[in-house]
Amino acid sequence: KIGIHTFLSGAILSAGDFSGADLGEKIASAITSLPSTGGVVDCRGLHGAQTISATIAVGSKKVLVLFGVGTISTSANPMFSVTASTGTVRVMGMGRSLTTVNYTAASGTALAFTVLEYPALMHLTLAATSAGNTAKGFVVDRSTYVLCEDVRVSAFSTNIHVTGSDTVASGIVQLSNINSREFTTVGIQIDHAVD
Repeated sequence: KIGIHTFLSGAILSAGDFSGADLGEKIASAITSLPSTGGVVDCRGLHGAQTISATIAVGSKKVLVLFGVGTISTSANPMFSVTASTGTVRVMGMGRSLTTVNYTAASGTALAFTVLEYPALMHLTLAATSAGNTAKGFVVDRSTYVLCEDVRVSAFSTNIHVTGSDTVASGIVQLSNINSREFTTVGIQIDHAVD
């Protein structure tokens, strides 16, 4: 099992120490600088209004991203991309009344955990800002040991969707203290295609 100690035993880098046109580029540079085992990218020193304009590649690393107090605007579809089965990402804010991620695109997916182990989304608000959007907020697809805790998801077409494929289902998904509201189609949808 991957606990918080796994991330803290690796490198801890401050995103503010890296150059980039926006928060997303700083996070991406910090992730690139982490060792192959991964570690923590601490964004808490970069508070206030921030932007993530492009998908952040995590690759095969195990990465914990700590967001600070403020509002992060993004149209990246999705915000993070993990391209190897050994990688994972955990996204943690300072609290759902303190850290807000606004998804500004009219379609796509704000945050997707696809074929991951031990990913997490914790202590923040994830909100769509485009009226009449067809976007999904948080999608868990064929992932296991997923933690979603103290999160508010609002104003997407589908706020939270847990799904699988014909052969692989998402397993052990813990939703705790979730506030799903103001959706246009589905608040929380859980389905598996596997018998």
